[in-house]
Amino acid sequence: LLPTERFWGRDLDILMIERRLQKHNELLISGMASIGKTSLLKHLASWWIETGWVQHSAYIVLGERIPSFRKLCQSLAVQVGMVTEHESVEPEQLLSFFRENRCAVLFDELNGAINVDGFPRNPLYTDTLRAFHRMLREAVGSQSLIVLASRGTLGSFAEFTVQDNAYELRGLDSDSAADLCRQLLARPPQYNEKDVLDVENLVCTTAG
Repeated sequence: LLPTERFWGRDLDILMIERRLQKHNELLISGMASIGKTSLLKHLASWWIETGWVQHSAYIVLGERIPSFRKLCQSLAVQVGMVTEHESVEPEQLLSFFRENRCAVLFDELNGAINVDGFPRNPLYTDTLRAFHRMLREAVGSQSLIVLASRGTLGSFAEFTVQDNAYELRGLDSDSAADLCRQLLARPPQYNEKDVLDVENLVCTTAG
């Protein structure tokens, strides 16, 4: 039911995000569930390469289950083209790559791993998140852009990383919402379970 041929209605959001990243290379994007954070991050990962703003990009979900820090670094290194899946990488090498190359590194669903006070939700991942936080601190001021997405604030985790550089993602602006609704209404009516879910998501997206 939802049009899929283009990314809808976030031009102003992207402009504001890029302006914030020009001032500080680490940014927190916050917003309620289903507002569009994941779709936006995935779009930015490809859009910034397409426009030449970055050379490489990586998208990682840090939810309730977190890989070891070494596996996290390996996944990042593979996505930015630093190594192949069969090659290993040291965290220090990855950090040097981020400092010397223009990368976009986007981490999604941090609210699943970190509570609003900035502490791990699961004590089993304390060491991994501590190492992750250290890497973010050391990447401040580097060539690369680092974007964190969460439903809320990150408390103490934001210290020395994103700091107060944050952007709250809201619903679509009125023009974009109206444009999307016109596209939906122009299509033949369909009545199945997926359509109902699509309309529910549309209502959540435009509610802000």
